[in-house]
This record gives sequence, structure tokens and C-alpha cells, in this order.
Amino acid sequence: MDEELEPIVGKWYRREDDGEIFTVVSVDEDEGIIEIRPIDGEVEEIDEAAWEEMELEPVDDPEEWEGTVELDDDEDLDYDEEDEDDEEDDDDDWGNEFDDRE
Repeated sequence: MDEELEPIVGKWYRREDDGEIFTVVSVDEDEGIIEIRPIDGEVEEIDEAAWEEMELEPVDDPEEWEGTVELDDDEDLDYDEEDEDDEEDDDDDWGNEFDDRE
């Protein structure tokens, strides 16, 4: 690729040498560090020189991308309906305190 692409946070790029697709997570211009995240990997740090050496092309957001929050199927969100009922009862008790005033 003849022209150099600037790293833009949130944009997706494809490396022409290996086809890897990644997004730019952050750019620290003071330190010269760019954080990227491949579609199926962890956040990696590269320096500006490495960025300039890569042959890149911009691509659209991949359809299979689910965002930065990934939950495993077996993760429990610790949601308990009884806790919610208790919270509603607490709200009612708190509200009753003011209802008794005249």
C-alpha cells in the first residue's frame, strides 16, 4: 500500500501480509504507542514505527464482532429474584416513613 493510514480509535484494519483484522483501541501520541485488538485476540501494544511498517487497508466493522465485553456461557451474573424483591420492599419501607407525617 502506497499511502500510510493513520491509526484511528474504533476503526478496523486488515493486514495485507497475513489477513489479520484488528481494531485500534487507543493511541498515545506522547508515548508513540498504539493499542490494537485483533478480532479473536487480546489487546496488543505496538509502536508507531511498527504501525508504519504494516501494510494495511481499512475495512468495515466485522459482523462477527461482539464488542469488548465478552461473557462466557457458564458465567453467572449473580442475579437473584429474591434480592430484587427485597430491594422493592426496602423502597416501600423507606417511602412509608414519609407517609406517616402530617
